[in-house]
Amino acid sequence: RRWLHSLIVPGDELRDDLVDELAVPQERVAVIPPGIVVEPPPPRSRGSRVPVAGVAGPPLAETGFAAFLEAARIALNRGRDLEFLIAVQGGDSMEVRRHALALGIQERVTMTDFDVVGPRLWSVLDVYCQPSLSPSAGRTLTLALAHGVPCIAADVRGLRGLIRPGRSGLLVPPDDPPALADALLSVLDHPDFARELGDAAWTDLHSRFDLDAEADGL
Repeated sequence: RRWLHSLIVPGDELRDDLVDELAVPQERVAVIPPGIVVEPPPPRSRGSRVPVAGVAGPPLAETGFAAFLEAARIALNRGRDLEFLIAVQGGDSMEVRRHALALGIQERVTMTDFDVVGPRLWSVLDVYCQPSLSPSAGRTLTLALAHGVPCIAADVRGLRGLIRPGRSGLLVPPDDPPALADALLSVLDHPDFARELGDAAWTDLHSRFDLDAEADGL
């Protein structure tokens, strides 16, 4: 520690963990949110298009794909006409496919590579979910919020700090498919509310994750 001048972390929650769990002196931890390029929300076609809910991340239990698929089944069983998109980052996605098949919703679930995460993905999603079961840096959630996509996230460290519940997104308990399904349908059933969430998220992220502010902080 005699060589340590300071640590730079991207958010308050990680700083608090370092201080509380590892006893790092608080005065040596600087919080500098990572800057991102924030563009206006891309146009989305409406009309009679079937709504699409998406999730992205590695095919690990902690990512919460299982909870997302269970929530998808609940929503479909309520008679909703929905499609679901899963962008898988590395690893073997076969277990995710098997889970969708076991739930009988495979025809409503599209699997794609994580490389699609970007403007193309945000332009087709009506809502983005990050149902993580454990603390997460929330980089993909940050990008979705920054592009004005209505978002639902698990109430875990790293994610809860990115959202003002009910104003710029929704938080649900981790590993709670019924709660996730309810939140998903509440967004899709109320377009004006969804639009307000996306607009507020875009405004928040534009001010918090500014490239110039990061450069100045560094």
